[in-house]
Amino acid sequence: MDKLFSTADVSPHEGFARWAEDLMRSGGWPFPADPVKGQPFHAEVWGALAGDTPIVAQRAGAYRVRYGRREINAIQDRPRALLLLCHAGELCVDGGGRRFVGRAGDVLLLDLAHPVSCDSPSAHDKIGVLLDRAWLGAPEGMNLTQYWRPGEGLADLIRSYVGALTRLEPAGRAQHGGLLSRHIHTLVGAACIPAALPSATSSLAAARLAWVEQWLDRHFMEPRLSAEQAARAAGISVRYLHRLFEDAATSFGQALLKRRLQAARHALADPFDRRTVTAIAHDCGFSDAAHFSRAFRAAFGCTPSEFRVRNLVSG
Repeated sequence: MDKLFSTADVSPHEGFARWAEDLMRSGGWPFPADPVKGQPFHAEVWGALAGDTPIVAQRAGAYRVRYGRREINAIQDRPRALLLLCHAGELCVDGGGRRFVGRAGDVLLLDLAHPVSCDSPSAHDKIGVLLDRAWLGAPEGMNLTQYWRPGEGLADLIRSYVGALTRLEPAGRAQHGGLLSRHIHTLVGAACIPAALPSATSSLAAARLAWVEQWLDRHFMEPRLSAEQAARAAGISVRYLHRLFEDAATSFGQALLKRRLQAARHALADPFDRRTVTAIAHDCGFSDAAHFSRAFRAAFGCTPSEFRVRNLVSG
């Protein structure tokens, strides 16, 4: 990891201000900080990037940080979550309506869609990882704030993985940064939201795809349905949504079209359904009758009208 800051490099009266300025600029942390009166401040900070994911290791004296509505509103374009790994000292955190006291070996995940405050009453040693909330796979609106002690869930695996990232050579992080970033997001996502995912699936990615597929089953008939809407509902990025479908050898558009065509085919085969072909197309999510007819012919080898007549005759 690269050394970002040390109070040994600046005058004592500038230490805290320079630390706060350098940390915010280098790591992208959205936390305003205050020193603890009467206690001398010292800090050493190292940083690295795994893809777009900043990792910051820090040994520092006592301070307080707060993250309120003003800071939340300033980063709404990219909601964040903060993973904290405590190595020494104590962190007193208020977040998500709960209070946590993190000590050596503990892992905390703070949902930055909600206000957070943190007191470090004495010298401490920790690693912070700023995560993209959407990539954790949490459903929209879910509070991600979690607290794991050693031996609980995936806490030890998360700690080991982050520790390995801090020791990886810069060339390795540069070459595989995107993959490493996805791995840490997947690990944290698996640790904090298993109850929200279908239990029959074999991986977190498969569970996310299954959730989106079920959501499509309920919403495919909406004419203006988009990948952006599906990603927002699933709490993931649009890019990741498309990759989930690509890994399943299909696409979001193909999955949506398949559902609409199957619903239309079922309706046209029903002799008691008196709706016109155009009305059926509209009710199944097609806004253009000509497009519906072309797509139907490509899928089933005949026009919707021909399909309806054939089923009436054969029936």
